[in-house]
Parts: sequence; structure tokens; C-alpha cells
Amino acid sequence: MSQIAKDFLTRCFAPGETIALLLRRESPASTQQRIVSLESALASRYLTWLAHENSTGANTQAAANAPKRASPALAISI
Repeated sequence: MSQIAKDFLTRCFAPGETIALLLRRESPASTQQRIVSLESALASRYLTWLAHENSTGANTQAAANAPKRASPALAISI
């Protein structure tokens, strides 16, 4: 999972970009959100956390956190 997530994130987001990671669970209902740089999301600790959350049933989404009006928004489930 970690390599798949890493490949996906590096293909979809540019270096230095700020991204939003959203993890949602249905049972029990919970939501977690992290706003981090792409480089932080690619760190081993984040990839391990994402893999753990995914393996325990979390629905994981990543989106560009576009601070500029001209930047396109992108939301993709991983």
C-alpha cells in the first residue's frame, strides 16, 4: 500500500504543494484531516499511518489545498 500511495501522490501533486488528507470511517463514525506538504505526506511515518488506516477500513481521500483562487481544486480517493 505504501508504494502505491507514494506513486499516486507523486503523480498527482507537485513538489512543494500543500495537500489535504481526509480519512473517514463509517463505524464507528469518525473523520480525521491533515493539511501537509507533499513531502511530509511522502515521509515513511505518514505512508505507514495511511497504510494502517486503510487496512483498518478508513476511506482515504487526498486533495490539493489550493490557497490561490486560480489554482484548480483536485479531490481523489486513494
